[in-house]
Formats: sequence, structure tokens, C-alpha cells
Amino acid sequence: MGKDITFYEIQKKDQIFSFLDTKIKNNDVDPEKKWITTWNDYLCRINYFFRWFHNYKLVKERAEEPSNTSDWITPSFVSIKKKRTKQISPYLENEL
Repeated sequence: MGKDITFYEIQKKDQIFSFLDTKIKNNDVDPEKKWITTWNDYLCRINYFFRWFHNYKLVKERAEEPSNTSDWITPSFVSIKKKRTKQISPYLENEL
């Protein structure tokens, strides 16, 4: 996602991935792969925002009252699976 792109122009998974992939760190910098937690957190926030944004536009077009979040429709371009971590615990062995 670039500076010149509006939220209305984001319609593809590749645009979301291009932003999320900026959070990936090299194994030398992050050997425990904690970047995956950051990547997943941004994904959840993006997903929630675009669900709201998409449904707000639908409600506004129909001139209805805002619906409950459980009734929201998720746009297909933000239906992205979270990355799985191999961490069993967020704590290191020497911290236990």
C-alpha cells in the first residue's frame, strides 16, 4: 500500500500482502520469528477495519441503521489466513 492509494482503491489481496510483508524480518535479526506475531496483529487490524469500511458503505447506501459486528460481511480481499508460529510459549526458557 502506497501513499498515493486511498482505501477505496484497495481491492486485491496483493495490496494487503505488500504491506504485511514489510513486517517480515530476516532470521539473523529475529531468530525467534517474533515478526509473525506482528504480521498477524496487523492482519487482524486490517481485517477489522476493512470489514467496518465495507459494511459502513453498504449501510450508508441503503440508508439503514448500523448493524451488529457479527452481521458484517468480510470482503474477499481481506480473507487472509494468519501465519502460524512454532512458538509454544512467548517466553524464553531462561525467563521461566
